[in-house]
Amino acid sequence: MRNAALLLAALLLAGCATTTSIPAEQRTRTYDAPKNEVFSAVVASFTEYGFGIQRSNQSGGIITTSYKTSSGLQAALTGQSRLRYNAVVRGDSSRSRVRLTITAQERSLGGWQAMSMTSGDAEGMYKKAFKAIEKNVR
Repeated sequence: MRNAALLLAALLLAGCATTTSIPAEQRTRTYDAPKNEVFSAVVASFTEYGFGIQRSNQSGGIITTSYKTSSGLQAALTGQSRLRYNAVVRGDSSRSRVRLTITAQERSLGGWQAMSMTSGDAEGMYKKAFKAIEKNVR
């Protein structure tokens, strides 16, 4: 019986994606703007969406948010989930590149685990994040 349950779980997860299963090229955008401006735009975008900045190092180009946990009706309907954004900003005085990694987790009986989603859903999360950053690049 236990083997059957494990097999069923494996079959259900087959074909599912996580945000990190998206190729690096799709998680990266280039902007015709200086590194410091793009770095500030990333921080502004994350805070506009309610994410606290856990770690920020402009010279190293690294930004990490704290987890933001779903609440209210969304959590009641779909279960509790949380997101965290990590960005690496590289560039110079005229052009910059941002690579994002979004960590999406869902609460289960055993604690937090990677959230399964379709590739389209994961890609949509990155597109939404880049759109917000683009809006904040001057």
